[in-house]
Amino acid sequence: MPHSGRLLRSCDRNRCDNLKGCVLMRCTRRPLLLAMLLLVAVRGDVLTQAPSTNITGTYGCAGTNPNGTPYAGRVGLVQHGETWDLRWELNGGQTALGIGLLRQNVLAVIFQTSDGFIGLAVYTVEPATETAPMRLVGHWLDPDGGGTYTETLTQMTTTEPRVPVPGERPL
Repeated sequence: MPHSGRLLRSCDRNRCDNLKGCVLMRCTRRPLLLAMLLLVAVRGDVLTQAPSTNITGTYGCAGTNPNGTPYAGRVGLVQHGETWDLRWELNGGQTALGIGLLRQNVLAVIFQTSDGFIGLAVYTVEPATETAPMRLVGHWLDPDGGGTYTETLTQMTTTEPRVPVPGERPL
């Protein structure tokens, strides 16, 4: 999940009463605000809806940067109870970690890149068919620049190397 490269300013962590300021700047309340956005993104009662699709695996990743250039890499997804852990390994060496909720066919994820960028991604799960692998087609938000950008995850075959997710439990 690359980002625009602009540095986020920090706000007064003891006195932050401006919600827009918290979202646009690094703030102690920012993770809470992003979590609220995540809950809104999955729509519905997150405590009672059961996930319906197993999306565990390694995926090829293709997306668009804020400057319009493409990026690619691999993403590992592992389920831990009601949540999903994600790890991106992008070409060029950038990595990111995320945690998400899957409800029906929507996966909403909060992520942080290796350079500290925090964002939100929402994917629609497209099940595998006889001729095509499972895909997660989504958009991610750059709170620094205010834009949304595309990203598609395409499930890789079992013979391709896996992307380990930190904290993954051994099989």
